[in-house]
Amino acid sequence: MHMSKNRSPKPSGNTGRTSSTSQTSAQPLVEVPGIVGHINKMICGKCLTGVSEGPIELIKEFLNGESFSEALSIGCGGAHKELEFVKQGLVDHFYLYELSEKNCALAKHRFESAGCGDKVTVINNDFFEDQPREFDLIHWDNSLHHMFNSRDAIAKHTNAFVLAVCSI
Repeated sequence: MHMSKNRSPKPSGNTGRTSSTSQTSAQPLVEVPGIVGHINKMICGKCLTGVSEGPIELIKEFLNGESFSEALSIGCGGAHKELEFVKQGLVDHFYLYELSEKNCALAKHRFESAGCGDKVTVINNDFFEDQPREFDLIHWDNSLHHMFNSRDAIAKHTNAFVLAVCSI
């Protein structure tokens, strides 16, 4: 093998083997049960193989049968994880902030299709421009790394349970 200009190895001929990168490139890493299990174990201490099962388990243990009244999600995307929190009774009402109009429409549709339309408020705006009131739970899932001022944002919400997940 030799190194290309970008320092990634390239096969120097037909070796009869496939490189590890080509074996995983067809499947996103968050769909590999061993990797998802490891991430969940790092979050909640249990090797759970479903995406977001670790954060959900962590919140269940924290709440001990209760629920968060109002939760905030920043950069919710299509909000499938937030919907799962509501369906499992962990959050009574989610306020979803998302910059993409398309994702806002998708999130609203998902909640309505699941019969949970009254348990969500979708806001197509920058959370940092609004600076809403305090919440019981703040959910950042794979969006915190997009923010220049993430430490300041977390510091402003000292009374909330902050779940910040940055997986692969």
